[in-house]
Amino acid sequence: MKKKPGVMVYFELRGMLKLLSDAEKGQLFEAILEYGNCRKQSTLTPKTQILWPLIQQRLDYDEMQ
Repeated sequence: MKKKPGVMVYFELRGMLKLLSDAEKGQLFEAILEYGNCRKQSTLTPKTQILWPLIQQRLDYDEMQ
């Protein structure tokens, strides 16, 4: 399978992201890029860890398309 050039960030995340600080949003964005690029799991804060399974599921689904 050809490696994709990036990841999709969906608008449906906006409501959840409003609950995070700017620092937490940055951490989550870095985790998305790291996972999307090489499937490496990042260490996340408890708040961002709650959102991660939803995001990871979407990233995995998109990778299969």
